[in-house]
Amino acid sequence: MFRILSLFLILAASVCAAQGAPAGGNAVPTQADLHRLDEALRLREDRMHARMLADDSVRTMLAFTSDPQRRSELAEKLGRRYSETQTDSAIAYFTLAASEAERAGLKSKAARNEALVAGHVALRGDMEEAIRRFEAVDTAGMCNSDKAVYFGEAMRGLYAVTNFYPDGLLRDGLLDDIRHNAADFVALMPDTLPVVHYVRGLLASMEGNMTLFEAELNWVTRSTDSSDPFNAMAHEGLAFHLLRNNLREEAIPHLITAACSELQNGVLTGAAPGLLARELLNIGDSQRGHALLQLSLDNARQANSKVRFAQASELTPMLAESLQRAVERRDLWIVVLCVVIVLLVALVLIDHVRQRRELKWARKVISYFNYSDEKRRNFFTGFLQLCALYIESLDDFTRTARRKMKAAQIEDLRKMIDSVDFFEAHADKFYKIFDTAFLQAFPHFVDDINLLLLPDKQVVPPEPESLTTELRVMAFMRIGFGDSSRIARFLGLSVNTIYTYRNRMRSRAISRDTFEDDLMQTGLSNCMLEE
Repeated sequence: MFRILSLFLILAASVCAAQGAPAGGNAVPTQADLHRLDEALRLREDRMHARMLADDSVRTMLAFTSDPQRRSELAEKLGRRYSETQTDSAIAYFTLAASEAERAGLKSKAARNEALVAGHVALRGDMEEAIRRFEAVDTAGMCNSDKAVYFGEAMRGLYAVTNFYPDGLLRDGLLDDIRHNAADFVALMPDTLPVVHYVRGLLASMEGNMTLFEAELNWVTRSTDSSDPFNAMAHEGLAFHLLRNNLREEAIPHLITAACSELQNGVLTGAAPGLLARELLNIGDSQRGHALLQLSLDNARQANSKVRFAQASELTPMLAESLQRAVERRDLWIVVLCVVIVLLVALVLIDHVRQRRELKWARKVISYFNYSDEKRRNFFTGFLQLCALYIESLDDFTRTARRKMKAAQIEDLRKMIDSVDFFEAHADKFYKIFDTAFLQAFPHFVDDINLLLLPDKQVVPPEPESLTTELRVMAFMRIGFGDSSRIARFLGLSVNTIYTYRNRMRSRAISRDTFEDDLMQTGLSNCMLEE
């Protein structure tokens, strides 16, 4: 009686929809459940191929059998197998089974197959023909087991009609008819069959007794394995109940189990893939959700089940919305990636500029130290030259004085000592050596001094590599000789003369009060600015 599978699946959906719609949630299935699902999807084609081989074997037996009763049995078997994969083929084989049973004189069996044909015609969507066929079935001489099939198919057909009447009095009347047929079905079937417990559970759900509903469907899941179609149906029914109570975390594993069972058994008419697709899309698993939704649509097309098409098409807007969200997420990631790349490039450029500045500064520091070392060498060289000059002058003077004293040329010696030319010649040599050494140490000294003076009070050296007396006084002050008396002794001038030069330069300054302090800052940065 497992062909009633599709009826009970749809009936479960109707019951739960009538009592409440599932709410949103953030349930995430476990990796073990997702692995089971991925494995079932991967092996789906192999399962379908194995099912086709089994169907071919039964068809071969049917082709080589001439006995009407045996042919009716084989045709009904094929019809039940195709009821899970292809509705038109199932109708064809049930029609053949009814014809062969009629030919064999088996009236009850023929009526049973006519009921099966009517139920599958309803699944195909031909409602008027399905109702006509149900009315044409003669139930008077049917045995109890065949009547149970009739009631089961009547439930299927009635529910297929309710899909086109989602609400209103007509739907309520059809659901009442479904309850009556379900009750008649349970009364005629043995109590030990899983299908009986399943239908009892659905009846309890329709009557609002959810405790009995859970007990009956849990009994089915414990008493059957994944090869039994009612195992998948029971898991789907429990999933609907859990979704209605917003328990998605517990419902999704049931849907995964049902979907895996249908995939492993090669079932195309089940509802689990489409239902699971909806829940996976709701929690953001777009990849698996899209795969299962496409599978559900393909199954409905291959099975030619308009009811399944209608159910799968309800998920199309959700698929479109999910795809839109996926596109938006992709665009967002592209924007984020572009921003990150721009930031990285900016950081690299900033770091490059920073390193170039540090390198430039390092070169300036090296240049400064090299320049400072050169200044020290120049000062030391100038100092040695001055020392050598005075030693040489003193030696010459001493030899000349001894010679004149020995020759009693005292008057000549006195005249030589009193001679101005003698001292001026030595002073000129000193000035020349000092000017050269100082301007090598402070090559921009004259320009720096002029920056401190008024525009019309600028000083101009008499010639390159030389200083005027007033500039020489400023130079001595620059190298730390702040005492005018010391400067006077070095330059051979009076202290008043040094004061005069200092006051004269101060009077020409832009800022007279800070002139000498500004003078001490000259030459500090020029060498650092040169490459």
